Amino acid sequence: MRIPSVLVLTFLSLSAGMVMKVRRISGNNEDTSVVYLDGQRIRIDDHLQGYNVSYIYRVRDRQVFFINHDVKSYIFFTFEILNELTGTMEMLLERLGPEVRVSKLGAERRGDYDCWVYEASKDGKRFARVWVVEPKTLGLDERSFENLSQLQRFIDRNTQQVSEMRREPFIAYGEIGGFPVEIVRYDKTGGVKLKETLLSAEVVKIDTVIFKEPEGYERVEAKIGER
Repeated sequence: MRIPSVLVLTFLSLSAGMVMKVRRISGNNEDTSVVYLDGQRIRIDDHLQGYNVSYIYRVRDRQVFFINHDVKSYIFFTFEILNELTGTMEMLLERLGPEVRVSKLGAERRGDYDCWVYEASKDGKRFARVWVVEPKTLGLDERSFENLSQLQRFIDRNTQQVSEMRREPFIAYGEIGGFPVEIVRYDKTGGVKLKETLLSAEVVKIDTVIFKEPEGYERVEAKIGER
């Protein structure tokens, strides 16, 4: 029996990967982010403050694409610029200042996971609590987790949401030694300001086409010094 070529091409474009879904709730607003991981490639689809955006990180090629689906354009970053924008833990702590403290509170069950709990505080008041698990608990190997953390640090430092939050203390999940299954951020009165929850993490076949820059979108080259 002859297998149709379209089926062969479809099969060849699929590879083993992982898909994670994260729910974000802020006030009356709720949205979902989807993370696709495939070895040396990562894609995050996000609906940030009503904007439809995606990030693609091709680790082997050392390239990052920020895609704005609303205006059908994308910005291409070289690894040189990525290094400049992401930074290390020391740079993060320097930016936060010595008044920010991150404490490990202990172990706690959260949903289906046994987690370690971290709390971040400033001037004696907590502003965030994070429940994390070992990446391997979700099927993530160490290299994949590091690649995802690097992309997340890039996103943390360069989205509009984070730009608006820079006057407030900030912690990135890639800096606390695990993958967050839940993040709660508090306002100045102690009320919940933002809550992010891992809904699912599944090993699936992923169409590798999603890791390519979209056809028909305008491409903008990023240069050092641009933000």
